[in-house]
Amino acid sequence: MASTINFAKHVKKFSETMRSMQRILYVGTKYNLQDFPALAAKSWRCIYTANRSSSFADLFCNPQRQARVITNISGYRQEATILDSANPMVIYLNGRSDPEDHPDDLAAIIEQGKQRDALIGTLRRILKSVSMVELIIVGYDPNNEDEIRPQTLAEIASELSEKQITIYGLSAEDEKNRYIQFLESRDLLTVFSQDLGTAIEEESKKIQLENDEEGPVFEIDDSTPTVFINETVKVVDPSLYNQFCKFGRVLTLKEMKTTRISRALEVEDFYKFLKQSPNSPQWYGYAKQNDYAVKRDFDEPLYKAVIEGLENNNEAPIVLAGQSGSGKSIALARLAYRVFQEKKYPVIFITNPDIVFSMNSTAGISLDNLLKAIRDLDGRALVILDWSQYSLQKSASVRRISDLYHNRGHNVLFVVSTQNSAKADKKLYQVIEIPAKLSDQDKKAFKNLMINKAKLQGRQVDGWFNNNSDKPGLLSMLYQLLYELRPQLERGLKREISEALQDFYAWKGCRITGKGV
Repeated sequence: MASTINFAKHVKKFSETMRSMQRILYVGTKYNLQDFPALAAKSWRCIYTANRSSSFADLFCNPQRQARVITNISGYRQEATILDSANPMVIYLNGRSDPEDHPDDLAAIIEQGKQRDALIGTLRRILKSVSMVELIIVGYDPNNEDEIRPQTLAEIASELSEKQITIYGLSAEDEKNRYIQFLESRDLLTVFSQDLGTAIEEESKKIQLENDEEGPVFEIDDSTPTVFINETVKVVDPSLYNQFCKFGRVLTLKEMKTTRISRALEVEDFYKFLKQSPNSPQWYGYAKQNDYAVKRDFDEPLYKAVIEGLENNNEAPIVLAGQSGSGKSIALARLAYRVFQEKKYPVIFITNPDIVFSMNSTAGISLDNLLKAIRDLDGRALVILDWSQYSLQKSASVRRISDLYHNRGHNVLFVVSTQNSAKADKKLYQVIEIPAKLSDQDKKAFKNLMINKAKLQGRQVDGWFNNNSDKPGLLSMLYQLLYELRPQLERGLKREISEALQDFYAWKGCRITGKGV
């Protein structure tokens, strides 16, 4: 049965969480996306389609965003290795030619079938392996052979630990399909009879009318990257910005736009904040109106060291050192958010530790061009490297990277996270250590967070903390707390929690290996 959830509120929540969620769009054969430009303009992780039109991919393009067209598995594998969130992949499951163009070429038809199955396999793997990802389906016709078969959709949904698939605009007749009914009966699929594209268009027009009525306002242009330098809005060259977005994030007005989370959704969003923060910064959680991150004892010394370094043009990188699960990623994201909100220094945030920054690499040249653009705007940049699995004793150090860009005349301060700073040369780095255990003030703050945001009972939280107060590993501890005290929030996460704890205990007993910061 189609969902009876208030659709208007659902669409509002959908739009508010586009930046915090990773969403995949699937466009079926019943959909004319040309009628819904606002839907196409959303920030999709990637787009799958049963459509064969060669012009379909153009609907996701604008002067600052180009779609990467995929028609076979080799093309997908090549593009999937490129970190390019600015330019989404548009994956044609059926290619871009009509089988009626070559009805007698059975070899071509068979080969296209193999390619189709392989591409559907990539969708299956993304949904199973990537945290916080949803599949949004519009225009689906379960009776059309060009679509993903309902049976295949049922097989994919049955393999997932959470309900991650939503179909919009499904007719009552199509909903009678036995596989769709099977998924609904097991709470593995959400179905709306209402169309998402129509609702997004209406929402977009309403916002525009409200802005018109209020008179001139400062608008955040999604196509123009804007940063703050000395409390003034500056525009970064879009081509340089888009080039760098393959490797990291520039904290622009668009990137940092957040909204207040409604009280009804607060528990769910707080849980999502905890779950996703180790993978990528969840800016909405640091907004004052949401306040999902506890201020730790080391936060202020870290912030003061960074501001002093920026104001005094210090070249020594700042290192935040702490064991696995101590909260380094959340602390660095909080730092980035705070510096951005002060509107004085541009902030760059990089989470991929495998990127090589040198003048012989695309990433290194891209960062060089971006820092030059900021320097030309009279700005000094803060670059945060959330590379916590690295240790400072390795040769490929962040100090080398820092020296490289300072020697090229750039005004930049690097901040990096590490698990092991025992052999750090204090002449090369300024180190801020995270204590292995929570302070009494930290514990009190976390108790309040669990009660106020996770809506847990104070008695339960106190009892849990009393039994686990000496255990290190902040995020692992919080996962365990939620799992033990509010299991309905942790549906399907037992494996994920166990792996996080195993990683931590493995780290305690083993010597850290890997590249250095």
